[in-house]
Amino acid sequence: MTWRRLVAAGGGAAAAAALLPPGPVAQLLTSAVGGAAVAAILLGLRRYRPSRPWPWRLLGVALAAWVLGDLVYFGWGAEDGPQLSPLTVGLYVLAYGAVLGGLVLLVSSRGPVRRLEGRLDAGIVAANLLAVAWVAVIAPGVAAADGGSAAVVAVLYPLADVVLMGSAARLGAVTRASAGARLLLGSVVLMAAADVGLQVVRAGDGVMPRALQLGWVLGYVLLGAAALHPSMRELSDVDLTPDDVPSRRHMGVLLAAAMALPGTAVVQVAQGEPPWAAIVLAPVVVALVGARVILLVGRLARQAAELAELVDTDHGTGLPNARRFGLDLDALLATSGSAGVLVVGIDHLAEMTELVGRAKREEVLRATGARLRAALGPTAVLARITESTFAVIDQAAAAPAPALVLAEQLRTIAERPHALADGPLALEVAVGVVLVPRDAGTAAAALRRAESALDEARERPEHLAIFTPEMAERLPSAAALREVRVALDQGEIVLHFQPQLHLATGRVVGVEALARWQHPTRGLVPPAEFLPLVERGDLVDRFTARVLDLALDQCARWRDAGRPLPVAVNLSARNLLDPRLPAAVELGLATRSLQPAWLELELTETSAMADPERSRHVLDDLTDLGVALAIDDYGTGYGSLTYLRQLSVRRLKIDRSFVAGLASDAASRSIVVSTLDLARDLGLDVVAEGVEDDDTLLRLRDLGCPHAQGFGIGRPVPAGDVLDLVARIEERMPALLMQPGPVARALDLMPPNA
Repeated sequence: MTWRRLVAAGGGAAAAAALLPPGPVAQLLTSAVGGAAVAAILLGLRRYRPSRPWPWRLLGVALAAWVLGDLVYFGWGAEDGPQLSPLTVGLYVLAYGAVLGGLVLLVSSRGPVRRLEGRLDAGIVAANLLAVAWVAVIAPGVAAADGGSAAVVAVLYPLADVVLMGSAARLGAVTRASAGARLLLGSVVLMAAADVGLQVVRAGDGVMPRALQLGWVLGYVLLGAAALHPSMRELSDVDLTPDDVPSRRHMGVLLAAAMALPGTAVVQVAQGEPPWAAIVLAPVVVALVGARVILLVGRLARQAAELAELVDTDHGTGLPNARRFGLDLDALLATSGSAGVLVVGIDHLAEMTELVGRAKREEVLRATGARLRAALGPTAVLARITESTFAVIDQAAAAPAPALVLAEQLRTIAERPHALADGPLALEVAVGVVLVPRDAGTAAAALRRAESALDEARERPEHLAIFTPEMAERLPSAAALREVRVALDQGEIVLHFQPQLHLATGRVVGVEALARWQHPTRGLVPPAEFLPLVERGDLVDRFTARVLDLALDQCARWRDAGRPLPVAVNLSARNLLDPRLPAAVELGLATRSLQPAWLELELTETSAMADPERSRHVLDDLTDLGVALAIDDYGTGYGSLTYLRQLSVRRLKIDRSFVAGLASDAASRSIVVSTLDLARDLGLDVVAEGVEDDDTLLRLRDLGCPHAQGFGIGRPVPAGDVLDLVARIEERMPALLMQPGPVARALDLMPPNA
């Protein structure tokens, strides 16, 4: 919290100096603030030990030179007022050179592509500021100087300020938003603006307003605070993260800067002068903006292509995932092709994880995938469709006999022991087979029936089974369905709630409602065990109505208790086809006097694409109602720019499988980063699901993820325990989120000569 104290104390001292009459006391106080800021930079260098300290050393030199230059300029009590002596000019030139050098070194650590974009951004800002300086400062200053060295100063200082502002824009363009970056940029802008104001005063009556000195001294304070902020180290270290897509705010700043040029033209014409600033600089600005747009469009196209590839890939094995497999199978069926579809299931995956750990388990499954790929022909398709399941499309196995032969080969290969450090590990494997189009006309139907065959295979000694009509969509027993209906009638379906955390503040900003079955004899039953019964028993509408009622009732109770918490509820594909849903939601909100924004409805990408046209009507009605919509498990379905633009969603929830691999898996990190960039570009909010530990949480914070949820933040709890859990989270999280991230901690542990 040292940087906050510096801002508070330095801001107060700067204000006091501005209120005091000009003289030694005011100048002493101003110099003391500047000296404290220099000391803050030295303290920040010692505390955080950035791997590249020279940018901050140069900034410290610049600040010291400015403070000394002010002392000399104001004559330290001289009766004849401020004096622009050669020593003053030399100190100010040193200060400008040092701060520009520091900013250039900070930019140089951002990567070649971002350096180029930063130069273009700096050029756009500088060209427009030059036009403004030309009209407002340089021309009046030269006219007032009446030639000589004063005219040179009237040109050089505004030009130096323009370069300084352009360098600040360049740094802002290539640096991830952080408190340290904002403090540093604010410091540069304040000092440059104060200097421009000084040039305007010199061209006028020569009396320097105290507000200008206040702005300058506040710039000193912010620069010192930037050095004391924990993000100072990340700001000066080499940035190895993928390139960013500029945010809307960033592009808005560039657009606002570009508007300065026509503004100066209007001013000069109104004054009866030729608009020379616009005439000279317009071609430069147009060329820079054009180049910037070309780079941005290319960046978006590359990232869209990369994201599309990543979304189709299983990050654990590098094989196609379930989405890609389904598209390939549907494409085959659309051409009237025939094939055998084989599902290879790895049994006892949980036991394997406990035995060898998650990392070793993934290594074994990766090796298993490689073995299966080597055993298949070049035209066969192999994918990993779940954690424990591989799937194959082979047109050479389109008949029962060759399909069963291939199934036996794959089972034998997959069960071959893997050599691990602790000894060999053998898998237990079963294979289910379905023939298309004989047994199924769509990819979804083929996979369901192959899963039925896989279930049958697990019951057989040979662990092989080919689909037969008797296996078709085995419905749950009448007793099981009756039990679920009774559960709905008796109120045994209850809700637990999991908090969602805002990473910028450490506050809980909402909860997700998660259904549980409070069974009278079995205890709390998880949704994976009863939701299939709800789906197959035609109970979806009743179930959704029950969950919505419970969620809205609880939301109203929290509001009445003085702690309103927006609540998120999951929808199924069937809900999206029900035109009565928006009216039911509207009635539920109205009867409890709840704001629509307090309800968020989550849908998966695949559920919305089950019948896109009908789904869109329901989703549009919900959006018109004011209810927020979110895409759940983002990255596992039809994630694409085209799809997202079709829906009025406000939020993406990154699937837990990608978040879990953030620290150890490059593909997972790329998906998370690309999703955050895509969301920023589309103006969407993001929640990262499955945050299991503080390390992952801090990594998400450093990547700019707005929200997160997971066991590492808070487990789902009954409604009565939510407010206590929220209080514990909000007590712990602000301090945690102020800590340096994992990359910064790792650099801190490196030896000095590493």
